[in-house]
Amino acid sequence: MAVDAGVIELDGVEISDNRIIGDSTSSLSGSGLSVILNAPGESNAQVLMRRLRVAGNSTTGSTGSTHQVILEAHDNQVIVLGDSEISRSTTDGGVHARQIGDAQVALVNLTVPDNAGFDLAASGAVDISNTLADVTDASIAVANAVESLFGIDPHYEDRESGLYQLLPSSPAIGAGASTPPGGLGALDLEGNPRV
Repeated sequence: MAVDAGVIELDGVEISDNRIIGDSTSSLSGSGLSVILNAPGESNAQVLMRRLRVAGNSTTGSTGSTHQVILEAHDNQVIVLGDSEISRSTTDGGVHARQIGDAQVALVNLTVPDNAGFDLAASGAVDISNTLADVTDASIAVANAVESLFGIDPHYEDRESGLYQLLPSSPAIGAGASTPPGGLGALDLEGNPRV
């Protein structure tokens, strides 16, 4: 996806079971979704994504560091990924987000379990709020991760079947920031009004 100016919004999109085959010259590649905003100083581009389900995408061959979702913003550009699930890749990590200069990259209300490698990796001052991830890279700055559970069992309904709704015993229920960077969507991942 490429955008120089204006706003692109994605809502309620599913990207699943895709496979990249072969080699890549890039050191970082995405098998599900890649959003790179790299026209520094020339635009005010914004990409706002809510209620995405990115699952089971994979890579074969030598492609460097692979993740199902790659996000990168430079300077005055904005990327927000919220209320989404990135899960179940047997070959790729979950989300790799990168913030450069004065850009804003916000990850809010994400469920990122059961990916090969790191479920969540970031560079720069990426804002992470209300997010569940099994395995995070050391690149995740604690100061930028608010009200999130990393490496703690959130008590999913049925992890083996890919049902990541939370059980009543979940430590994530009733937790979370009410005004996180990137904001909250009006609907949750299932399309229900946000409580």
